[in-house]
Amino acid sequence: ISSPQTMRARLLILLLATLLQGHQLTQDTRFHPDEAYFMTFARNASVNGDWMLAGSLDKPPLSIYMSAVSMIFVGTTTDTNGVLHLDPHIGEFAGRLPNVFLAIVLVAVMMRLAQDLYHDEQVTILVGLLTAISPYIVTFGATAFTDMSLLFWLVISLWLTVRRKYGQGLRWD
Repeated sequence: ISSPQTMRARLLILLLATLLQGHQLTQDTRFHPDEAYFMTFARNASVNGDWMLAGSLDKPPLSIYMSAVSMIFVGTTTDTNGVLHLDPHIGEFAGRLPNVFLAIVLVAVMMRLAQDLYHDEQVTILVGLLTAISPYIVTFGATAFTDMSLLFWLVISLWLTVRRKYGQGLRWD
């Protein structure tokens, strides 16, 4: 069981990760050409209902589906004729939002993984801090690339393997 100081340190690290990701997410930058390519599939799914992702796609679809659902909830509007629209700036924000959440949760999962591997609070805090400020996580967290989704699920798989919870779902106890 963690001490109150350790719990505060973990929460501060998650707050730091949230602030870093939020800062990156709110930057007024347009999609990189690869991001735009992936988000074309997400936009077609969210606005046109093309959930089969028709076209030449060489990436796993989960991150694209997450972005499409985010676009539906955050950015898609309906006009008086019932036609769906997606503002480009709001669509870019919505397309990046799932990866921001995954980047923040990744910090928490890395701390749990470190705790389960080393049983040392200082190592857990260090791993969380290094993950939160990692240039890779900070840079690619607030993007629409598929990297963050793949990295997140890889770390979840490693954590479940360490806990010997193969296929039993995610539990924090």
